[in-house]
Amino acid sequence: MLSPTTLGQGLRKGLEGQPKKKERKRPGKRGSAAYKQARAHSSQTVDFEERVPIKGAAMFHVTGEPMLPPKPLEALSGDLRRLHDHVLSTEKSLLASKDPGYPLYAVRVPEGKCYVDTRPSEVFFLRFDHIFEMFLTRRLDFTIVRLFALHMSSVMKREEVSQICVADPYYMHETFLSLSDFERKTAREYLENFMVQNKDQEIVLLPYHPK
Repeated sequence: MLSPTTLGQGLRKGLEGQPKKKERKRPGKRGSAAYKQARAHSSQTVDFEERVPIKGAAMFHVTGEPMLPPKPLEALSGDLRRLHDHVLSTEKSLLASKDPGYPLYAVRVPEGKCYVDTRPSEVFFLRFDHIFEMFLTRRLDFTIVRLFALHMSSVMKREEVSQICVADPYYMHETFLSLSDFERKTAREYLENFMVQNKDQEIVLLPYHPK
């Protein structure tokens, strides 16, 4: 386990010496070859990989089937292997049941920990499909991001790491913040309260969901 001092020093070292932003080159005069090339490049839609392909992996999760092909599954160990096997055994139990439920985990947010714990945010649901997408290294669903943020916050408190705090990203949706002034005020009030309660911390981490 990392001590609070070691973790704090590591973060400080990582934040120092960040590479400087490169100066943006001008495309040149209008009509020149460099200008036309720059215009063509800027007009293209920015594309990026939302996943790291896994050979032999299924496109969609099939309930009761392993989430990974045999070879990647053999290489899986530790908590990830236990999670995979628990999901698989739960799905098989649901399929064998006469009254099967929906394959998901229910997560209850602890009270009094600077998390958003008012209804309906005090409980959220992690679908097994989201875990499947995580194993296939696709873009993480926001519920997994929130669960990880709450987990990291509990780790910081348990290990008494006084330099870092992790805020609940519940309100940090671009779609939520763009609804109206009421939603933005709600998010602002939460962050203000969180900052006041954690005024002694040096670093505040807050995940944000852009879409």
